[in-house]
Amino acid sequence: AAEAFPYEEPSKVVNSDDGLEIKKLGISQDIVSALEKKGITKLFPIQRAVLEPAMQGRDMIGRARTGTGKTLAFGIPIMDKIIQFNAKHG
Repeated sequence: AAEAFPYEEPSKVVNSDDGLEIKKLGISQDIVSALEKKGITKLFPIQRAVLEPAMQGRDMIGRARTGTGKTLAFGIPIMDKIIQFNAKHG
């Protein structure tokens, strides 16, 4: 998946209009709202590359420069699963 999204310099990504909008990911609205409050509305290339496989629970390795959002890309699916579990089980 990472090959489909080659690394771009962060300055290019920030100004890019082709990022995947977070609100269109089908994740918890709580996560979307929290990210929007922090000004995060679109994904960086590494996030676009790993988010869907991570949401499916697939193993992967992602490599990108520091500050490009790798931790967030892996954290979103984890938080979404926790929210779903809590909603289902109280």
